[in-house]
Amino acid sequence: MIIVPYNERNFVRRFNQVIVDSLAVLDTFSSICDGDPLINFETPANVGIGISRGSACKIVSEGRVVDYAGRVLNLTARLMDLARPAGVVFEGINLAILGEPLRGNFASKHVFLRGVSESAPIEIFYTKDATIIPDRWEKPLEDATYQSLKRSDTLANMRKFKTFAMPLDPTPINKEDILVVMKYPVYYNGELQNDVRARKVITKFTCKKEAGEFFISFPFQEFAGELAEDGVQDADLVSFEIRYVPRN
Repeated sequence: MIIVPYNERNFVRRFNQVIVDSLAVLDTFSSICDGDPLINFETPANVGIGISRGSACKIVSEGRVVDYAGRVLNLTARLMDLARPAGVVFEGINLAILGEPLRGNFASKHVFLRGVSESAPIEIFYTKDATIIPDRWEKPLEDATYQSLKRSDTLANMRKFKTFAMPLDPTPINKEDILVVMKYPVYYNGELQNDVRARKVITKFTCKKEAGEFFISFPFQEFAGELAEDGVQDADLVSFEIRYVPRN
């Protein structure tokens, strides 16, 4: 996640630069580790980048920003999902603010996004030569019947598992539509903020089918390390909610 501050005076310049940088990353990502002797394993060849703008809440501890929260982050995560496996997707602007050379890289569509705009579409812009937006995103989602699974565990237990897998039954219609939300306590200056829980959309998960069952897996140890840095204690409960449309 990259946060780029802006104001009314510099917005157009900043946004154009974000697009320039994103296209450069898209173009060079496959070779970014070439020649590095420490990288002796296969690396991803593509990258999906989602871009949005708006207000976000900062979570601050001891004068240090430890995280951000807000609708704009959830929206950006959804746009990143649209961009995958390769491309740049953004929303929230008039395309005319982009310089003419940049503008030609993008096409537009109106889409419905899970958990963000399920009954009314939003206009998105995507790299027309790199990104494919399936037609199903152009259909309303409000009539879909959701399955919701929840699991809670202490931070101490999460540390014990490098990954944690759980079955999804019934099987999802489309794994790309799965929404995972993690909720956890908030600490400020080392003190627990009662009745306040942070909410974070999780994109680091994998799905696979084994022995006829569909599983979703999370890197629990990685999450545990990030939560500990935010001040979450071993005895604290961390909850996960998985929402998806099941195959009937």
